This record gives sequence, structure tokens and C-alpha cells, in this order.
Amino acid sequence: MLEKRYNQRIIKTWDIIKQRADYDRLGQEFWKRLNKLAPDQTHIFRRPLKMWGTLLHHIVNMLMVSISSPETYFDELFLLTVRHIRYGVRPDYLPPFGRALLETFEYIAAEHWDETTATSWLHLWKRAANSITRGLNIGGSPLTYALVDGNVEALAEAVSVSPRNRRAYMLCQIDIEGVTISPLYWALHDGKYNAAEFILQDLLAIRADLHGYYYGRQLLFQYHEDLLGHLGREHNELLLTLLDGLLWHSREKKERQVRVNYYISELYGQPEEYPDPWQSPLARLVEYADNDTFAHPAVTKVCRHLLHP
Repeated sequence: MLEKRYNQRIIKTWDIIKQRADYDRLGQEFWKRLNKLAPDQTHIFRRPLKMWGTLLHHIVNMLMVSISSPETYFDELFLLTVRHIRYGVRPDYLPPFGRALLETFEYIAAEHWDETTATSWLHLWKRAANSITRGLNIGGSPLTYALVDGNVEALAEAVSVSPRNRRAYMLCQIDIEGVTISPLYWALHDGKYNAAEFILQDLLAIRADLHGYYYGRQLLFQYHEDLLGHLGREHNELLLTLLDGLLWHSREKKERQVRVNYYISELYGQPEEYPDPWQSPLARLVEYADNDTFAHPAVTKVCRHLLHP
């Protein structure tokens, strides 16, 4: 009964706020309070004040879904949490954000904001904030924070603590409550190309310990569908970084020759895996590679194999 009473107050207050404040005013009032409480947070969303108002509408509309359809709400809330991990939002950002939100609503609602209304909104916000905090705590790590900042030194430090036999897995996928995100594709889509280059180079370095040798090539292609297409579309120069990692040169010379291993099966591709040949790795090279890429020894080796199998 108490929950129903809270929900009715929330819906009524939100209708009043929307009548009294357009997007511009709502964004201005909120930004003013958040900038006072936590100025370090306002840099996350560099946007016009009207967009802050749009953001608040989106947040509250989602909170309203929690009243009418809890299952849909928690599905959407989880996806929102994943996006906020990518934005660099941390758990300690939520309390001042929530306080600024409620202070804004109190100011606009004015005489309609009484103790019951305040308690209703606080209850609603705490429920959402607790869920988001759990997700941020699970997904937030030195690796994800380094990806958000595009900090290659921090990225190297984050993976350095991983055992050599698990290091490649760490750089191929981040699991956040069952949702898998690729650090490489994350860095590419956010334009953090130095971080993407580091990930490729680290995955394609051959390492060893007392138990064996480790090379992340197979995992790299296994966890990254259409890898050549993504690299070609997002940052063509990274194709050369990939190709460099598919070669191994011996340090020793024998009769003025150096042994070279080529790891090119993924460049060649299995024909049965690509009913449409224009979706194959070789087709991606034709589509995106420049002259320097085609002159690379790994590509040359593939082309020679095609001509003389």
C-alpha cells in the first residue's frame, strides 16, 4: 500500500515538473546544482543545457518504467549500466548526481514538494542507484578505466597482473554480468587507436613460462568476428599492426638466412565458412587494404599460396 502511494506521488510530481519546466530550464537547473556538488562530473557529458534536460527526461522515464514494468526496467537498466561503464562513470558519481536531481525537482515542484513526495523520489532513486552501483562495481576495473581514458600505460599495468596463460582472455573479452564486451572493439569505436594498437600487439606477442608458450592469435580471431573488416573501417593502419603480429622471426641466422614463421590461416579463411566470398578475410583485404598492406610479407605469402597451392 505504501509503495502504491509513493508511485502515485512520483507520477503526479513528474507531471507538474514537466508542465513548469521545458528541456532548457530543466537542464539549466540540474547542471547548476550538479556543477556545484560535483564539478568533476560535468565533463563526462559535454553537451548543451537542453541536452541535459533531455537526459533527465530519459532517466525519469526509465524510472517510471520501473513502476509499470519492473522486468523491462531491469533489462534496460543493465544496458544503461554497461554504457555508463564505457563513459567512465564510477560508483561514487551516483550520490551527488542523485542529490542534484532531487534538489532540481524540489525547486521546480515548489509547493507540491512535501515530505511524502521527497521520500517517494528518494526511495525510487536509491533503488535504481543501488542496481547501477552493483553493475559498475562488477564492470569497473583498472582495465575498463584505462580503456575509458585511452591510457596505454595504465592498460599495460592492468594486464601485467594477469598470468601469461590468461592474459589473452583478459584482452579479448570483458564480462559484465553475462554481457561480453571486446576491449579491442571498445577502443576502436571510441577512437582510442593507441589503446587498440597496444591490445593487438600484446595479443600477438609470443610469451612463455614453465608450462608452455602462449600466443593470442587464435583467441583474437575467435572472439572478433570480421576482424579485418573492423580494422579496415575504423583505422586502416592497424591492419599492418595485425599483419606484423602474424609473423615470427628467429633471432639466429643460418647461412645468411633467417627462419620465419607465417600464421596466416585466418587471413586465408576456410571457404566453407564464407558462402559469400565477398565476406571472407581476403575480400576484406581487397576492400580496405592499401599498397603497403598488400606488400606486407604475410599477405604476399597468402597470395603466393593462392597462385601455387
